[in-house]
Formats: sequence, C-alpha cells, structure tokens
Amino acid sequence: MNLSPEHVLGALRRGRANGLSVHELVCEIRNRLYFPGQPVDPQTVRPNLAHQRMVRTIVEQLRREGHPICATPRDGYFLAATAEELDETCNFLRERALTSLVQIAQLRRKPLPELMGQLALDIARAQGEPA
Repeated sequence: MNLSPEHVLGALRRGRANGLSVHELVCEIRNRLYFPGQPVDPQTVRPNLAHQRMVRTIVEQLRREGHPICATPRDGYFLAATAEELDETCNFLRERALTSLVQIAQLRRKPLPELMGQLALDIARAQGEPA
C-alpha cells in the first residue's frame, strides 16, 4: 500500500474527540483504498509497523507544510478543531523536544544554553544562512 499525504489528510478527523491511533489511521486509509464504504474493526487487523512509520513521517511532513495535525499518546491523531487543541499539541511537542535537548546536554556534558547556541548555528547553516 502506497501512502500519500492526501491519504493521511483524508483519513484524519477534526477534533480531539475524534482522534485515531496510528494503527487506526492506517486501517482507515487501507479501508478507503481497498474496501470503500465498508466499516473496519482495527482489532481484527494486524498492525503493519512499516505503514505506521510512513504515516508518522507523512504527518511530520504535513506539519512542516502548516497543516494543523495534532497528536498525543492519549488522544491519537486529529486535525485541530480549536486554537486550544493546536496550542496543546504545540506545548506537548515543545516539552518533548526540551526533554530530548536536556538529555543531549547531559550526555555531552555541556550546559543547555551552550548546546542551544550550537544548535542555532547548525540550524542557520542548514537553512543556508550565514553563521
């Protein structure tokens, strides 16, 4: 099954209450492609880990394009229905990123501000800006 950004966007539902786990999202896409109009029970479908990774990669790409895709382990993936839902997802992602950065700083035995300065230079270079 070839997954595309259009497949993912088409399967996402609006609002936290309508969130889907990555497994449920893959099942929804699969059903739309191969069994249109038929209900699917994700409990009866074996998880396909490769497809789940592809969905996560596509979600990352779509977010970079500005699509308001929210996700938390508790709520699953969904399109933001409110500014509050989008803010909560942004806060979740920021906290996850900060936790990772603290771990990197500790592994490198560098203060976080020093590590952040290095990251800023790396980002500028990656974007083609003068360092």
